[in-house]
Amino acid sequence: MPESAAERLERAFAAKAEGAVMDAPRIGIFGDGLPDALVTAAGAVPLDIKASPDGVRPDPRVAPFVEPFMDRFAAGFLHRLAAGAFDGFAGLVFARDDTAGLTAYQYALELRRIGILPDGPPLHLWNLLHTDSAPVHRFNMSEAARLDAFLSDTTGHGFREGLEHALEVESRRLDAVERLALAGLPARTEFTWRNAGRWLGPEDHAGLIADAIGAATASSPGPVIGLIGSASIDPALYDMLDRIGRLSVDLQPYGHVWPAAHAGGPDLDGLIRAVATNPLHPRAAPAGCYRAALTERLANCDVVVAYCAPHEETLGWDLPSLSAALAAKGVPVVDLGFLPANPHDDWLAAAEARIRAAARVPA
Repeated sequence: MPESAAERLERAFAAKAEGAVMDAPRIGIFGDGLPDALVTAAGAVPLDIKASPDGVRPDPRVAPFVEPFMDRFAAGFLHRLAAGAFDGFAGLVFARDDTAGLTAYQYALELRRIGILPDGPPLHLWNLLHTDSAPVHRFNMSEAARLDAFLSDTTGHGFREGLEHALEVESRRLDAVERLALAGLPARTEFTWRNAGRWLGPEDHAGLIADAIGAATASSPGPVIGLIGSASIDPALYDMLDRIGRLSVDLQPYGHVWPAAHAGGPDLDGLIRAVATNPLHPRAAPAGCYRAALTERLANCDVVVAYCAPHEETLGWDLPSLSAALAAKGVPVVDLGFLPANPHDDWLAAAEARIRAAARVPA
């Protein structure tokens, strides 16, 4: 029996970058901030390498260098790199303003330099600054030129000739994702199908979403939930929220911010300006605009759920003032503290009880 669109989306999500078989060159991307269209325009396929599939085995060569306090996404990447997970990739690009991405890049370079790991796909650091001043824009455009040269070296093509078409394709994908968000599906389903696109070509992703929505079942009504936190790719958190109400605003890095955070146009200048001035990026400047954007997006929720990873270096600083701003608008914030790498049943049950109490939803 042929695989359905929903099954293909679920399979892509589960397999992550390791399971993505493509005819075009593959470029791994660690962290947000690099517009996917730039990679697509170079005739390559951008694939998220930050999230790991289940069952990653620690590599004994890397393990002595992975400190207990290291970001778990960075640690997982290093073990996968050592295992040869990215040997067929044309190159790997890391977002400097992603804490885990910068760590992963620096450790990968050093482990190669000292001979612990062999050479592999070329590594590139993408350093986009998140504000709209003229000097910053000149710097960001110079970073785009550096990326163009890297893609030319690794894939045989730069992005300039194909950028107009790539932006059109990304626009169609964004339209499909917006329709997905409005379809009223369970949070876990929307989360999985949207993020599956990180391991699919944008045209395939848009087409699969369109086909899958028609056969999907809408979620039950309930209180409007907002979510803010460190990067998490675990659907168990979303299954738990589905039991309480309707997740309407998901602002963790694997939430609704992608792929919208990489949208813009109609040319390179417009794209870079749009991505650099997106206020929902944790590094957005000036100080306070990220918190103000979060407050505006979450203000109409019945309850907001917040959490951090133990290594968090961005959101945690804004949570106290964000909670106070939302409380002033009558929106309770349930701070779950540190989110485990793999939330167990007891942790999820305790979190569910606290959220139900705040949202006044009986068990």
